[in-house]
Amino acid sequence: MFAFGVWDALEKTLWLARDRFGEKPLYFASTADSFGFASEIRSLRKNPGLDTSVDVVALADVLKYGYVTGDKSILAGVRRLPPASIVAVGPDGSVGPVRRYWSAVEASREASTSKPFEQDELLELLERAVESRMVSDVPLGAFLSGGMDSSLVVALMSRIATGSVKTFTIGFGTKAYDESGFARRVAERLATDHHEWILNDSDVLGVVPKLPDIYDEPFADSSQIPTYLVSKMTRQHVTVALSGDGGDELFGGYERYKAIRDFERVG
Repeated sequence: MFAFGVWDALEKTLWLARDRFGEKPLYFASTADSFGFASEIRSLRKNPGLDTSVDVVALADVLKYGYVTGDKSILAGVRRLPPASIVAVGPDGSVGPVRRYWSAVEASREASTSKPFEQDELLELLERAVESRMVSDVPLGAFLSGGMDSSLVVALMSRIATGSVKTFTIGFGTKAYDESGFARRVAERLATDHHEWILNDSDVLGVVPKLPDIYDEPFADSSQIPTYLVSKMTRQHVTVALSGDGGDELFGGYERYKAIRDFERVG
């Protein structure tokens, strides 16, 4: 997970790069007399020459997909460096062509021709991945929803940690949406230092007016409010938190993936 800029003093060139899956945002903007880059759009807004009008194509993306796609941003004067990409910026602020240094599609094709992972091998890889992300000089914890993804991450953390893992869960007063009971059972089984916050209507509604300040761009994801609230609670205890995000995408956990498989059988 990274986004950085490196200044080549000999070539007078600024190199911008972003991690393979785009976990860390990286925005940049050129104006008549300046060039800026940042991980948040709000930082670029400090430039008085920035075109802050809404990009109508990006807005159409939000209405169609629920988020802004490609190298656009919601602001006409700001671009986003795509995941797994690198770009050179000249001393005059001219931006060169964006080059991809890695492709998820190509990587998956190469992996499909190799021997499948055995269960023990996969578990070892997951444990190594979790262990490497537990290297921290600040207090560390984990989001725990009670689902398979976050439960597996916390289980591996508990295996590696020398003490109890700090876990954090939010729940809802409406039982149809509340998964805190599952998280509580996992926390008890793994003997974690568990923290829980059951939200009420005022907790949720109180966040809505703050959303434009919290997030740089609009996106239609119902998880944005609970994610902010669980992060707010977690920050009172630790600085870094692991989560199970990405597990469904990597291992085909969403129902729509099953539907795609069924359609392929029909075809």
